Amino acid sequence: MSDFKMRFKDRSYGYMDHTNDGIFVRNIPNQQVGGYAIGIVYIENVSYPFLPGLAIGTDGGFAILMNALPKEYVHLYQLVKDGKWDEAREYNMSMASLYTAMEAEPYPGPVKTMMRILGVPGGYVRKPLVQTSKELTESMTEELRKLGKIK
Repeated sequence: MSDFKMRFKDRSYGYMDHTNDGIFVRNIPNQQVGGYAIGIVYIENVSYPFLPGLAIGTDGGFAILMNALPKEYVHLYQLVKDGKWDEAREYNMSMASLYTAMEAEPYPGPVKTMMRILGVPGGYVRKPLVQTSKELTESMTEELRKLGKIK
């Protein structure tokens, strides 16, 4: 068993299936973001890899949902840095339906809609893209209510 798989032997974080033999981790060094050199760790066949990435030693990450819930990602990061892995896993899973919502319809519609629901000016999608469906908007509203983000 690889060192990577050993770290996840008896637990899973986010949506990482630690029994999946198709998981590959690649380090892509010397990348540029905004003029800054960074290294990128790419985790293949893993949905929502922010928490699994932290588990293997990355310093951070990025995700569509971070646009709408940045404080929640800071909290998740802090839980990891404080060694509260079980709490981090539970917190990460509490946002699972929102992760899924971000990819349920064409980007950037869902994130703009979620930002509007949260009271953050997110604007609207320009044509030829389409606005988020009523059904997804209602679903995201309900999930944000469950998380206590809106009343």
